Amino acid sequence: MTGSYIDDGLCSGLTVQTHLTTLKNILQRMRDWNYFLSRKKCEFMKNSIEYLRHVISKEGIHTSPSKVECIQAIQRPTSVTEVKSFLGLVNFYRKFIPFLSDSCEPLNRLTHTEHKWKWTDECQSAFDKVKSKLSSTQSLAHFDPVAPIGISCDASSIGLGVVWFH
Repeated sequence: MTGSYIDDGLCSGLTVQTHLTTLKNILQRMRDWNYFLSRKKCEFMKNSIEYLRHVISKEGIHTSPSKVECIQAIQRPTSVTEVKSFLGLVNFYRKFIPFLSDSCEPLNRLTHTEHKWKWTDECQSAFDKVKSKLSSTQSLAHFDPVAPIGISCDASSIGLGVVWFH
């Protein structure tokens, strides 16, 4: 994997040798273009790294335990604004939660202006279920350019889903 976001860069390889070769090529290109690094911000040969609220390792891509812990600590929302805030946080990790739209439907209903605010047992159940699903150890696999890929789509009256897989 090689990528960048703003001024951050990540690189890895399937083996130590391919990783070092990729790293050497990247550093050479940086030198060629007078791109300077801050030594104190550089980390090399890590088994995993937390980046953009995800943990990336050879096992795959996972949610950040510290961010999930914060979401788990959220108390029951008491207003539409708080429900929207919760849904926004959870939405960041939607790729880790199968059928999230279905699970969040009672909470989404609370955000509609035509509905009067009323926290029900169904809302509490949805709130608890989403937080529970988020704390699972589900991970995403790294992209494998040689593996066959597929796409699966589904829709219901309350959600739409598309998954790209291999």
